[in-house]
Amino acid sequence: MKSFIYLAILSLAIAYSCNDDSSEESELTGKLVYQSDCLGSKSAYTENNESCIEYSYDPLNKLLTFQHNNAGFNCCPGDINCTFDISNNTIIIAESEEMAGCNCNCLYNISIEVYDVPKKQYFIIFEEPYIGDQERLIFTIDLTASTTGEFCVERDSYPWGITE
Repeated sequence: MKSFIYLAILSLAIAYSCNDDSSEESELTGKLVYQSDCLGSKSAYTENNESCIEYSYDPLNKLLTFQHNNAGFNCCPGDINCTFDISNNTIIIAESEEMAGCNCNCLYNISIEVYDVPKKQYFIIFEEPYIGDQERLIFTIDLTASTTGEFCVERDSYPWGITE
């Protein structure tokens, strides 16, 4: 019980110390606007089993769009969903599925829109359900310097590829 209380206090202290009063730091809203059908296993986007994020930013509408190519989900995911969080210039997009209805995984292309994003530099983190210990999609974008870009990571285990 003591360790739980210690962890709770430590978490609150970290959250408080990282909290800044900037009016730009608010709850981020967005939605998944497109989900492809199952592309199969192995990479359907590139020959070298990459999972890629392409982004574009519309500064007039403060709209940040992400295209996640080769996102891994269950073959029967129900609805694919995303939640959004922002803290100290870090945007976290957590991808999830409604259910794991089949005994297989599959690659999908999904499009995500994030609204009311101020034009500045961000640290982007994608949380994915099936990456295991593979490289995560974590990168920076500077919307003051460029409104488009791409970040890719190589994936070598199922459903992106097969480790021998």
